[in-house]
Amino acid sequence: MMVIVVGLLPVQGAQQQTITVWCWDPAFNIYAMKEAAKIYATIKPEVKIDIVETPWEDIQTKLTAAVTSGQTKALPDILLMQDNALSKNVMNFPGTFLDLSKSGIDFTQFADFKVALTTVEGKN
Repeated sequence: MMVIVVGLLPVQGAQQQTITVWCWDPAFNIYAMKEAAKIYATIKPEVKIDIVETPWEDIQTKLTAAVTSGQTKALPDILLMQDNALSKNVMNFPGTFLDLSKSGIDFTQFADFKVALTTVEGKN
């Protein structure tokens, strides 16, 4: 299984103190997010990472319901997404996801196949 971390719009302002993340597998991506949260806490101790275990099927259902109803504030700041769902969701819900192409992330540090899977219309 492959996982994509996706940032959602709108991005909250600097006053935000909690970042909410939806993910589904305690042995894999929840564990990884907890480890990432520990590292992030050393850089930004004032920011809490709220990791919410959400079954994959529910993530897709909640994403679809929130976007189609215009209730995007119900979405998390970050959601982990299966590779095969990313391009479909980016294409189906334009303007919902944050383009990370100019974020300063060095995409050469990732496997080429992962970058290819997360690139939609030339954007990451």
